[in-house]
Amino acid sequence: MFLLFLLLSFSVLIFTKLSQKYSNTLIINIDANNVPATQILQLDSTPKMEVSYSDYGFKILYHGFKTLNFPIDFKDDVEAKDRLYIWKSKQNVMAIENFLGNTSEVLSIKPDSIVFSFDTLSTKKVPVILKSKIDYKLGYDALDSVMLQPDSVKLIGADSRIKKIKSLNTKQLVLSSIEDDVNQSITIEVPKEFEDVRISPKTVNVSIPVDKFTEGEVEVPVIVNNISEAMRINYFPKAIKVVYYVSLENYKNVKATDFKIVCDFAEAQDRNQSYFIPKLTIENNKVKSARMKQDKVEYIIVR
Repeated sequence: MFLLFLLLSFSVLIFTKLSQKYSNTLIINIDANNVPATQILQLDSTPKMEVSYSDYGFKILYHGFKTLNFPIDFKDDVEAKDRLYIWKSKQNVMAIENFLGNTSEVLSIKPDSIVFSFDTLSTKKVPVILKSKIDYKLGYDALDSVMLQPDSVKLIGADSRIKKIKSLNTKQLVLSSIEDDVNQSITIEVPKEFEDVRISPKTVNVSIPVDKFTEGEVEVPVIVNNISEAMRINYFPKAIKVVYYVSLENYKNVKATDFKIVCDFAEAQDRNQSYFIPKLTIENNKVKSARMKQDKVEYIIVR
């Protein structure tokens, strides 16, 4: 009985205390609403205000358990000046009292005004670059270059921000012992300093056609350019063997005419060389790569 009466006495005391008015100070977050669609606020952190007010103890206790976000309507509650929005606390005392509750009385607000800088909201397309580490199974290779779909993405953000972005990388794609076609999506990597910029889409699809490859060999005639009509030369060899790398499917379609080996007489003369440095050109896009078995062509001037 003693404990029961003690509990009742304590409850009456607490109720009496909380029924009285007290002063308190709250830190309230600012929540920006109805910002024009063509603009974006430049915020380093969530703006806040410090409000001193008086209210009943019950209300103060209630406020202490909540995170308070006071809404500011950018159509009606702010003034626009240059590239700034200005919200003045003295003009919004009643709105803050209504926000806290009809029994609250605001005593002071800090700061007197809150300034929001803004920038024009813009869009821009930038190319996507694949970061990859891809190894193919022995005898296999990509038929064509790696395809990204889409190969560019749209950025949406402050004009001053997206101007700094020239391209975006994907996350690292790691594949090993590939022997089949690749078709998978991969996420675009956004640098931390640009996390406020929106990206659309956020993933791209990676396509790599893969086939079995083999080597072939053809003999290609050597062509010498930039010889004057009065000049006669003799050179050796007249043809060079070319080793090429091609898919098994296209192996039979590769011919010597798909390659061109050219030597430049004027270049050799300028360098005072008694030999040419042949240059190989591949004229068949089905050929993955090619190399010559000889990197010099000797010549003499016939007088």
